[in-house]
This record gives sequence, C-alpha cells and structure tokens, in this order.
Amino acid sequence: MSSSASSSSSITQHPNIPPLSIIDKCIDSPIYIILKDSKQISGILKGFDDYVNMILEDVVEYDYDENGNRVEIPNPKGVLLNGSNIAIMVPGSRGTQREHEVFEWNE
Repeated sequence: MSSSASSSSSITQHPNIPPLSIIDKCIDSPIYIILKDSKQISGILKGFDDYVNMILEDVVEYDYDENGNRVEIPNPKGVLLNGSNIAIMVPGSRGTQREHEVFEWNE
C-alpha cells in the first residue's frame, strides 16, 4: 500500500445523519425558518411529518417597514407550515437581528 493511500484512509468519515432525525431532535425547541418567498418566521417546533410540514407555536413573523427596519409580528396561536415552502431552517434559533444579518440576501 502506498503512503498516499494510507494517509487518505486516516480521514475521519462522518456517518450519514438523516435530516428528519435532526429535525426530530428540535421538537419543543426554537427554530428559525426562511421561506422560498423570503418571508421569515420563528417559533417553537411542536411537530412535523415526513413532508416536513410543521406545527409551530409562539410564532413570530418578520417583515420590514417603509424605512427598511425589521418588524416582528407575533402570532401566539401558532401555525401549520407547509414544508414545500421552506428554503432554510436554523434549529435552536429565534431569528435575532444578528442571525438575520448572516442570512441577509443581497439583491
């Protein structure tokens, strides 16, 4: 065996982790979601199905006023979110301004 072959075998392999198992660990935790239409919401994940349709409680939708300032619109009753509309999920986040700046889209 050549030295290059033995050095490549020393690379640590990470096991494949199914995405649904990661989401399952987020039940009853905050989650920040950016939708395909660029709307942003956060809430407490209460449940989901195989299509990643989600039940969220203590929901906040983020919008912008006429001056471009970010505005929080609370929805304490919760929502049922269609999984096909989700672009990005950030487990453990409530979408703070600092986190928002990381995901800001440049047009």
